[in-house]
Amino acid sequence: MAFFRRSKKTEQNTSSEETQELRPSLPQPPEADEFGRRSLDDQRQYLLSLIEPLPAFGMYLLDAWGMPICEDIHASADLPPTDVADSNGYAISSSFALPGSRVRGVPVTVGQEMPSGTDAVVTHADTNCIVDVTKQVNAGLNVRVSGSGVRKGELLIKNGTVLNARLSGLLAGAGFDRVLARPRPRVVVLDVVDSAATSVSERAVSEVNSHLIAAALKADGAQVWRVDIPAGTDEQLRDMVSDQLIRADLIVSAAGLATSQMVQVVDSMGLVDVADIAVSPGGKVAFGLIGEDAIPMFLLPSNPTDAYVTYLTLVRAVVAKLMGLETFVPASEEYPSAERLESPAGMTQFLTARIIDGKAVALASAENGLLLDIANCDGLICLPDHVTSVNEGDPVRFIRLAEERI
Repeated sequence: MAFFRRSKKTEQNTSSEETQELRPSLPQPPEADEFGRRSLDDQRQYLLSLIEPLPAFGMYLLDAWGMPICEDIHASADLPPTDVADSNGYAISSSFALPGSRVRGVPVTVGQEMPSGTDAVVTHADTNCIVDVTKQVNAGLNVRVSGSGVRKGELLIKNGTVLNARLSGLLAGAGFDRVLARPRPRVVVLDVVDSAATSVSERAVSEVNSHLIAAALKADGAQVWRVDIPAGTDEQLRDMVSDQLIRADLIVSAAGLATSQMVQVVDSMGLVDVADIAVSPGGKVAFGLIGEDAIPMFLLPSNPTDAYVTYLTLVRAVVAKLMGLETFVPASEEYPSAERLESPAGMTQFLTARIIDGKAVALASAENGLLLDIANCDGLICLPDHVTSVNEGDPVRFIRLAEERI
C-alpha cells in the first residue's frame, strides 16, 4: 500500500539531480593524485572497509581445515585421561621389579590404558609373560602419565589461529570433533562469452582470465564456480548476474572492464566504484556491492596480466577478510636485483621474475608481461610507488607465487 501519492506532473518535474541525491552511495573513496589515480595501498584499505568477514558457525574439523578458528578452545579434560602405555610390551609394578627377580607382566599395546597396579612397561618377556629383571625399573618407564600431554583447562588453540593438520589431531585427541569457524567464501567467476567467437583461438582469449582467476581463488581456499554467460542486452546480463547472487559471497567478472556494458549493468544493481589505480600491470578496477544482500563484486581488466595482478593485490585481500584472516598483503622476501630496473614515479610496479643464482631476474617489463611469463615465473618483483630505480645488486621485494597462500 502506498503511503504517499504524487501527481504525474510532480513526478515529471522531479529533476535528475534530486534523484541522484536520494540514491545511496559508497563511502568517500581515497584521494587521487594529480593524474586521477589512487594508490594501491589506499584502494586496498578502502575496499576492505566496505566488507565484513563471513559469520562463523560450528563445523567439523575436516571442513574447517585451513580456516581461522573463531574461539579460544581449552582442554575439557587431561590428555591422556589415564596412564597409558607408550610402547608395546608388558606392564609391571616397578616396586616388585628388583634386579635379579622374575615378575609376571600384562601384555599391553601403545595407547592402551595401564592395568591396575602397574606403573611401568618393559618390552621383553618369555611366552608365559614372565619378565626377567636385569636392571632397575623405574615407575613411569614407557608410560604416558595422565595429563602429561595436556592439562584440563589448558589453552589448545587461540582465537584466530588457522586450523592445520597437526592442530586437528590435537583437537581430536582432546575430544573435539567440531569447532567454531568461518566457511570458505563461495565465489562465482563470470566469463561473458561472445557467441560470435567461433574459433578455438577466439574463445581461448575470452576464457583465459576466468580460468586463471578461478584457479587462483581455489588455490587460496575459496569454493569456486566458473560460469559462462552469453553476451546479451543489459536486462539479460542483469538477470544472469542476479541468478548467481543466491550462492555467492563474492562475484568476480573476469573481463568486466572489457566494455562499459557490464559496468552499467552492475551499477544498476547496486553501488559501484570505478577507479584508476597507480599500479602496473593493472590500472583500472571496478568494485560494487550489489543485490539486496550487498554482495561484493569485482570487475577486472581484460588483459590477463592486468587481471592477475589485480587479483593478487586487491581481490585476494577481500577473500582473506571474508575468511577472517588478518593478513591481507602477500608475504615477500628480499633478493638482489640481477639488473638495473626503472619504475615511473608514484606507480607501484610488478615484474614477473625468476630466482637464478640467488638473484631476482625480471622476465619482462610491466607493460609487456606475457601469459607465458606468468606461467613460468617464480614470483613477482615489487617496486613500490616511491622507488623510481633499482641498481644491479640492490635488494628488491620479491613475492613468491609457487608456495604463497593467503
